[in-house]
Amino acid sequence: MNKKKSQLFLFDLIMSFVVLVVSLGIAFSYYSISIDDNNYYKLSQEIINSITNTELNSLNNKEIRELFIKGKIKNYHNTLGQQICEFKYLNDDISAKNLTKLYLISYSKPNININVSISNLSGNTFELYSLVNTHSSKNSNIKYSTSRLISGFINSTDFYQYKLKLEIWD
Repeated sequence: MNKKKSQLFLFDLIMSFVVLVVSLGIAFSYYSISIDDNNYYKLSQEIINSITNTELNSLNNKEIRELFIKGKIKNYHNTLGQQICEFKYLNDDISAKNLTKLYLISYSKPNININVSISNLSGNTFELYSLVNTHSSKNSNIKYSTSRLISGFINSTDFYQYKLKLEIWD
């Protein structure tokens, strides 16, 4: 009779251990995937600052070098944002989208969605990059939306001004 009680106790111990491990696994997987609002803010600021402050000559990328060689990029001191806006000003939408995608692909995470667009002073908006994850719901809320005004010169008489807008949502 004692042996049956000890087997029952051992079975209860094993089951409680399995339940504990599964519940801890679920809790850790939830917190590793979710991002709090402060991290959304930091991410949006990091992305917008890097686009508007990173000079093209500091990026070591084969695609950007090819744009230099082809003559599409004329001023290697332009920031990434200025070059994207310059492409849009010159009606080279494909290069503007490709340059944006090339830079923002490193920010892709399975639990966030990113949308980057630019608009001219008359309000015409052009979408540069949109990353919508497959598991996102239709009820997703925009966590942060930030924008910067980017200006630049083509030559001594032609200049451009665009508003770069970044939206991040879950």
